[in-house]
Amino acid sequence: MAGLALAGCAPRASQTQAALPVTPLGEPEYRALIAPFSEDLQALGVQVERASVYRYTGTAPDAFAQATREFYQRYPGFCPLQGGFFAAENRPVFLTLAARGTEIRGFVYDQAERPRLPFAYFEGRSRETLGPAVCPPREGR
Repeated sequence: MAGLALAGCAPRASQTQAALPVTPLGEPEYRALIAPFSEDLQALGVQVERASVYRYTGTAPDAFAQATREFYQRYPGFCPLQGGFFAAENRPVFLTLAARGTEIRGFVYDQAERPRLPFAYFEGRSRETLGPAVCPPREGR
C-alpha cells in the first residue's frame, strides 16, 4: 500500500439526508483498520490508491447504517462484490468491497464501540475484474 493518498474531507451529504458528523483521522488509524485484510486484498490483486478515514463519536443508533448508505452514495455504479465481505479474526472489524470492472471501492469499519464507529472508504484497482458484483435493482424500472 505504498503511495497511499489520504483524503481528510468529511463524507458528502445526500440531498435527502444530512451527512454523518465525523472527525477525519490519519494514516495510522487507516493502517490499523485495514491491517487485518492486507493478505485478502493482496490475494485479490487489489491496490489501494486513496483512502478517507473517519471516526463517528456520537450516539445515534443508526450511525453504521448511515455510514453504509454514504459509502454507496459516494460511489454510484459500484455494486457489492460477491464474496467481498471479510471479518477480522480477533476483533469486530469488517471489510466490504464493491466493484465496477477493475475499479474497487472498500468500506472498512470497527464495531467494537458501537455506536461509535471508526471507518474508512477507499478507492483502488484490481489486476483483473473481480466478480461477480451484484447490483440491487434500481427503483423506477
